[in-house]
Amino acid sequence: MKRRPFLTSIAIAAALTCASCTDHSLNGWISEKDQVFDEKLLGSWVAHDPDEKTTFVFKKQNSGYRVDWIDEKLETKEIERSSYDVMLGRVGGKLYLDYIPALPPPCADSTGVLLTHGLARIDLSEDSFTFRLMDSGRLEDAAKHNQLKDLRFAWQSYNDLLLTSPTADLSAYLLAHGQEKGFFGEPSDPLVRQK
Repeated sequence: MKRRPFLTSIAIAAALTCASCTDHSLNGWISEKDQVFDEKLLGSWVAHDPDEKTTFVFKKQNSGYRVDWIDEKLETKEIERSSYDVMLGRVGGKLYLDYIPALPPPCADSTGVLLTHGLARIDLSEDSFTFRLMDSGRLEDAAKHNQLKDLRFAWQSYNDLLLTSPTADLSAYLLAHGQEKGFFGEPSDPLVRQK
């Protein structure tokens, strides 16, 4: 396990600022050479289930996307919203979304918060897509058993793992392990293009 005292301090500060605002990595997972842009993602995508309606709105932003997420509870009409800066990448023949909150999350206060990158695998067709979020518990278990030798990391409060490796190392790790069973969770409900 490789640790850097300065980065460990950053992780501790982030945990103190907002213990529930944790994700996976200080740096992005998609290297510049693996970044792609697919016009098919642009627009609104909706998933319905009996209790809620989830909408993702993809807009072009620089070489990636701004994604607005809107979740509406149908019975109470309660709405949650958040926005993400997203980069699409193709690694080992699969498509991945590297995302980071575009604005400080609701738990941010005047002391600031450390925004971190998450990762999802995406299966995209013409009129629908599903995504699978990375299973952070799998990475945490690997770190606890000294099996993340290629990645640098720190522990936050509540034993949350924070990867501190540079993008090149994360991308190489994704290429080597991203298609292993259990690296990503179950697929989301299909999101269908809203016309």
